[in-house]
Amino acid sequence: MKLITEQFESIVVCRPEESKIDASNAADLKKEFLRVFLEESPHVILDLGGVTDIDSTGLGAILFGLRNVKNYNGEIKIVNPQPRVQRLIDIAQLGRLLNVYKSVGQALQDFNRGDGNQI
Repeated sequence: MKLITEQFESIVVCRPEESKIDASNAADLKKEFLRVFLEESPHVILDLGGVTDIDSTGLGAILFGLRNVKNYNGEIKIVNPQPRVQRLIDIAQLGRLLNVYKSVGQALQDFNRGDGNQI
């Protein structure tokens, strides 16, 4: 799975190319996270607007990114999860671990606040 990236100063917005994140592509997503952290920026907005389905392996890949981004002094913010994806995030009680926003604009604003996330 490739991540399509778009740079906003030191923040990178990543959009998965595929509509499903599951066991068939979760390992690739983990590799893509590490590539983005090293080559682009550890300040990441993951736009899930095009992802219509995710399983526990896919959620695990996102948590992998969340854990590993801290090694690069960065952060991942999740935006625009579709209803099924949001429901699984809620069922897995990941809302307290993941910073979830309705839009890229909201996540960008949060990155640029003076509350310790300013970059």
